Amino acid sequence: MKNILVYLYYPFVSQHLSGGVQIIMRKVLEELSGHGFCFRVLCPKIKNSADVLNIRGVEVFPVLNDFQNNRNYAELSENFSIINKHIGWADVVWTIDRNVPIKTDKPIILSLNAHWYATNQNALFSMNWDKVIALSDYSKDILEKTIKPACWHGNSVPTIEGISPVLSEILYKRQDCSCLSKYFDYNPEKKYILFPHRPDKGKGHKRAIDVLKSLCAKDSNYVLLIPGIATLSEKLKSIEATIIEDALTYAQDIGVRDNVILHDWIQYDDLPYFYSAGTATLIASDLEETFGMTLTDSILCGCPVVSTGSGALRFTVPDGLGHKIVDYNKPDDVANTIISGIPGIADGIIYIKSTYNTDKIISQYKNLFETAQKTDGVYYE
Repeated sequence: MKNILVYLYYPFVSQHLSGGVQIIMRKVLEELSGHGFCFRVLCPKIKNSADVLNIRGVEVFPVLNDFQNNRNYAELSENFSIINKHIGWADVVWTIDRNVPIKTDKPIILSLNAHWYATNQNALFSMNWDKVIALSDYSKDILEKTIKPACWHGNSVPTIEGISPVLSEILYKRQDCSCLSKYFDYNPEKKYILFPHRPDKGKGHKRAIDVLKSLCAKDSNYVLLIPGIATLSEKLKSIEATIIEDALTYAQDIGVRDNVILHDWIQYDDLPYFYSAGTATLIASDLEETFGMTLTDSILCGCPVVSTGSGALRFTVPDGLGHKIVDYNKPDDVANTIISGIPGIADGIIYIKSTYNTDKIISQYKNLFETAQKTDGVYYE
């Protein structure tokens, strides 16, 4: 049996899942907890302890101070003390997108879910890790070119492993989506365009609204669904609120505000109904996506995707399999693509289920944790 100490930068709660990393961790821990691993999750404090995600074999300790307040040295010091308190229990430390801020003789595995944020880059370049998990071959290739393998020296050196996310078994087409009425005034006669992305400047909110305008010029039944504030961090809430406000103001200025619905984040159990209700899902991001779970989740529920193809997106599900790569600088063309219909959904579902096989992925994770060792590699140019 292996004891894994998980170091999370976000609160580990049951339903507030504001991005792909939250769903990835939920599914991996659910699967691995049944394979002889014990987990302790250290995460930021939660106002209501009843919200903590309950998984068999997983202890959750919501005891850390908010990671966004990184200039409060007293709080940072308290976080270090908390890690030290738990680290003796662990055989392996698994950190998600953040640098483990202490030295330890326990092997450290870093999951890197994005390339573009400074916090992720700091975690990578800290060199305080023994393995890195990349979500795709695309991501692994970038990381290996960035952290050149030939520049490691020692008897055992850190390596980068490519392991895809575990996809959820609850994702398949639903016929009755009336449960969505708890989030907005659901009307099955409307043509819902989904934009299930957190408020981030790089996600392309205004591009999605431009596409909506082109669609509404042909049919006023098109409605764009945009989720509201995603974070539980008090520091980030004002930033996200500004991004949303700017997007809604833009929709007002170009005359489509009535066709934009701002809704609460969809609870995990309702995600299949959300995607099943969509006419199409928009991924208008310029960010270098490392996998793109929105892409796979949407197609599994029968909702085609139009994306920029940025980063790994064009490899996660190839163009033509319920996925169409488009130029979002031409919103009329994107709208016409949606109206004409995007082929290959059935083939896309087959491709996703065969390519991202849960048993295979969990076997990779098991091998990684069972063989994890502290390395003595030194990195220099």
